[in-house]
Amino acid sequence: MLVFLQPDLATSHKRRTSWEARVRYEPRMGFCLASLADRVLADGGAAFVDLRRMFDADTAEIFNDIMGHVPEDGNARIAAIMADRLIPPLRRDTRPR
Repeated sequence: MLVFLQPDLATSHKRRTSWEARVRYEPRMGFCLASLADRVLADGGAAFVDLRRMFDADTAEIFNDIMGHVPEDGNARIAAIMADRLIPPLRRDTRPR
């Protein structure tokens, strides 16, 4: 099993665009997500993929709202990382035995 922690405005260190700077977010959400990540990683975390900081270097607008929804190109980048992690184990599991 793989668990992916999605990027969101509360935990990203991305420099905010003018739109992102106006989006209100709940700082406690960032604290909760950081605590969750720390706990999962402390428990071995091999099946945990932390994507919270994947957009930190971006200068374009990424986050659309408080929930961390992203535009199509952002979703495509997230999906590519997920596929890279999911496809190899799925291929191994579907080989004839």
